[in-house]
Amino acid sequence: MKVPERTFETVKAEPGTRPLWIGLMGPSGGGKTFSALRLAVGIQSVIGGQIEIIDTESGRGKHYAEMFDYQYTAFPPPHGSLDYQAAIDHAVKVNKSSIIIIDSASHEHEGDGGMIESHERELDRMAGDDWKKRDAVAMLAWTKPKAARKQLLRSMLAHGTSVVFILCFRADESSKPVKKGGKTEVIQMGFMPIAGKGFVYECTVCALLMPGANGVPTWNPENVGEKMMKKLPEQFKEMFAESEGKPMSEEHGVALAKWSLGGSKAAPVAKQAEKPPQTLAERAKAAEGFLMRATSSEALEKRWKNAKPLCDELRDPVAQVDPHLYADLKKVYDECAAKFRPGFVPPEAGGEPPDGAMSIEYAKDLANRVETHLMAENDGSKSKAELALSELTSGKVQTFAALPLYIFDHNEISGKLIAAMEEG
Repeated sequence: MKVPERTFETVKAEPGTRPLWIGLMGPSGGGKTFSALRLAVGIQSVIGGQIEIIDTESGRGKHYAEMFDYQYTAFPPPHGSLDYQAAIDHAVKVNKSSIIIIDSASHEHEGDGGMIESHERELDRMAGDDWKKRDAVAMLAWTKPKAARKQLLRSMLAHGTSVVFILCFRADESSKPVKKGGKTEVIQMGFMPIAGKGFVYECTVCALLMPGANGVPTWNPENVGEKMMKKLPEQFKEMFAESEGKPMSEEHGVALAKWSLGGSKAAPVAKQAEKPPQTLAERAKAAEGFLMRATSSEALEKRWKNAKPLCDELRDPVAQVDPHLYADLKKVYDECAAKFRPGFVPPEAGGEPPDGAMSIEYAKDLANRVETHLMAENDGSKSKAELALSELTSGKVQTFAALPLYIFDHNEISGKLIAAMEEG
């Protein structure tokens, strides 16, 4: 066979922009989705662009909608390789997203219409119910499904550095029979990603999140299969070593993004990262911070809309949730909304609407100042509470029904508030 005549150009190797694919593999409860969003936010702070979740998990991609700002695309079955390509094309071409989280990439392998089902359909087409013929053409029946997977991978690779992919892989415990000295032994492989090898191969870094890990990666697993599947190249070892035992965070995303833009080595990340909020109280607190970071009225309204599922949980009468949680979250929203209104003057600067009528927002601010000063339990704060209470009960409140319910819990003020309502 004749060797083709080719010409090549050789230059000194220099750092340049590089594709970034991040794999997160593990069973349910390891923190894959939350970690993917934290990494995406860090990456976005460096490269900009939109974050998008392509969700095959029946709505799980919305679980953190009140905490992060991202686009969401539901991806129902079928989950064939070319269906994944269509979903990614939609995210890039229609939504203009540059950071794409695929949660989960495992349905391409074992989901409805995925690789395994595609193989079965090919067998049905080629051999029907003839089981002898099915065995004979079993290998040949992989041709079409594997070609579709290769097309998907090629299309993803074609995006180069313009799109960052974060792939969430489900993982199951696995074992493998191995012959040793004429005997067959079963070796525990550990948690293995449910996905084609090509996806893990293309990942720049691939982390294993064990059950209950809360986003903390395991870089030194015990099982041989897990060691094979986790991927931590030399340029990232120092970064993750400095933050060992801590969850993957925005800081890791920043470091990975800077490396992808041409950095020679990912900087160490030693900053303590937060664990994913688990309780309603933690989620409500995170949602408050998310609302306060809104930079426009439109952004605030979008974030408040995203927080609706959380608000519904906080107000569920059956769940007997602490009423302070929703009241505090609604207070933050009201305060943020007031800041975007024309002519807004902060209450601490004497802000009060004209015509002598006290606005609901200002009344709520007074009520919360009463609450805050009473909790401080010192003479100075009590005087401030009395002053705010005096103004609150002056008869200028438009409606007491809008006040936070917990303001009535204090014996010191409930009588005065009730009397003021009766006068009104």
